Amino acid sequence: MSGHFPHGTERPMLFVPLGDGAISPFGLKPRMRAYRVAAMMGLEAAGEDALREDGARPVMIQHGGHAVSPGWIDYLRRRPGHVLCYRGTAVLAHASRPGERIEAQRLIGGEGGKASVMTLIQAEDVDLAAIDQRHRPFIAPLGEEADCEAIERALYGAATPRVSDLISLTVMRPIGFQLTRAAARAGLTANRVTFLAALFALAAFAFFWIGSFGLGLLAAILFALADTIDGKLAKITGTSNRWGRRLDHAIDIAHPPLWYIGWMSGLEQGDKALEPVYALLLLATIVAAYVAIRGSEILFERRFHFAMHLWKPFDSRFHAVAARRNINIALLALSALLLKPEWGIQWVAFWSLVTAMILGARLAAARSALFRREKVTSWLLPIPDESDEGA
Repeated sequence: MSGHFPHGTERPMLFVPLGDGAISPFGLKPRMRAYRVAAMMGLEAAGEDALREDGARPVMIQHGGHAVSPGWIDYLRRRPGHVLCYRGTAVLAHASRPGERIEAQRLIGGEGGKASVMTLIQAEDVDLAAIDQRHRPFIAPLGEEADCEAIERALYGAATPRVSDLISLTVMRPIGFQLTRAAARAGLTANRVTFLAALFALAAFAFFWIGSFGLGLLAAILFALADTIDGKLAKITGTSNRWGRRLDHAIDIAHPPLWYIGWMSGLEQGDKALEPVYALLLLATIVAAYVAIRGSEILFERRFHFAMHLWKPFDSRFHAVAARRNINIALLALSALLLKPEWGIQWVAFWSLVTAMILGARLAAARSALFRREKVTSWLLPIPDESDEGA
């Protein structure tokens, strides 16, 4: 097909997988998973015929017999004219010209020969921290001899943040893997799990409101699990869209204050009620601290283009115990086990205030460092090589 195509920046990059794998991690055919992940990243699915078309649209070509995490696709998208190789096999190519398309198709198709037009990158030589600070990038061949469960665990690990709270990294990670695998094999999409998480969040609020703290905590834990699963499921299977991501983000923002308001209401339903003025001050402290925590994180990321908890080792370690959802659920659950639910809301208020003060101080420290003309970069990301700028 001939004709004029707009410049590549005006239309999505094409995505073409070549071949397929012999095994299906998470019950999803590798070729189908590749298409879904690419679509989730804004690439346009196309068949092999697109490689023979004229025009200026760039194309990402993937070896269908390999599982590739989104981080690698994003890495190569910024490097036109390059081919990513893993253990001697070309697995991903960014072709922006007809000659590059022909050579990339030959290299990834396994026809042999040397690269003359494109530049080869060996995945083993790339610093993984330079690709994705939040998740560990992953490539694996999907031949008949491959260990399907090991690949599933590696894909799950690639979709899991490297820095998170202590509960997510210890208790929820193994449970989350099993539930994510079951959800994927059952054909559940990330959006459906997000909707289920929303129901659990509302149920937790309702139970807290009437003083049923045990049932409320159970719903809160189920919400935390569902909220963990939907993100992993989206990255692993590519079953997410803009609507689902917006819903997930809205739930993440809205549910914590509602839960604390519900918990305080529940205390008033029994004999654990706090003095009204003190209760109001506690809620005001929690909500104000929550806004300050979120605000500090947003301001930091907008200014420095990476998350605050990735700045220094201290920030990553503090993030593991900071007053976020899972840690606060643990505090509330401990107070309920001690039959002192009124203690839990006070613990949350205190720790939220401490967290807000620490994050505010860290934001001020980063701005001060910038004022002194010091570079503010993540400790997980090496200092960029100036020769790689514009690559």
